[in-house]
Amino acid sequence: MDIYSKLGREKRRNWWKVLVPLIIYSLVGYFLYLLIVGNFFVKWEAVFAVVCYAVILLLLIVADAGIFKWMHYDIYFKDGKINIRDGFWIRKLSIPADRIYYISSRNMGNSDYDSLIITDKKMHHKKVKKLSAIDFKDQKEHLDAIADLKYLYPEKTFYYYRVYHHGYKFCYFFYMLYKSCEKCRFSDTSMELVKSFFEQI
Repeated sequence: MDIYSKLGREKRRNWWKVLVPLIIYSLVGYFLYLLIVGNFFVKWEAVFAVVCYAVILLLLIVADAGIFKWMHYDIYFKDGKINIRDGFWIRKLSIPADRIYYISSRNMGNSDYDSLIITDKKMHHKKVKKLSAIDFKDQKEHLDAIADLKYLYPEKTFYYYRVYHHGYKFCYFFYMLYKSCEKCRFSDTSMELVKSFFEQI
């Protein structure tokens, strides 16, 4: 199965993760309504059952919001810029491709990754911070990236955008970054993600 088929299957799986629990919980809600209308519960039991149902429904909505966020998440290349859409209410982040200097990733296990997109462009955005080794204690791969940049560009000040991710979607994103950002260096783990895309197309 190639990467595009896997991306499609991953998207369908995410939709099922959202829809199936909602359908089941809607049926449970209807069944609870019938029990209350049929006077199956005494008054306090009915109130307790509705409160429990509402709390579990709220937790389910919060969990689904996290899945929707990743379905909505996007990185795309347009007009010489890498555009990052991270969340429903957060302003889109746009970085000129020629001002992205480093992609650093570390494997956190279970196909989960922690990645930095490092640029010299200062941006007023809540998810962009000034690059400092203090923020990455005991995170060797990120510290190596910072040391490389200090050696190569001692006069420059850098900023980073951080994202925790998993799944085939990011293999495609990293391939696009590799193809679009000519001066950008990639850490070993970041290159593994790029290579995994090449291996599956």
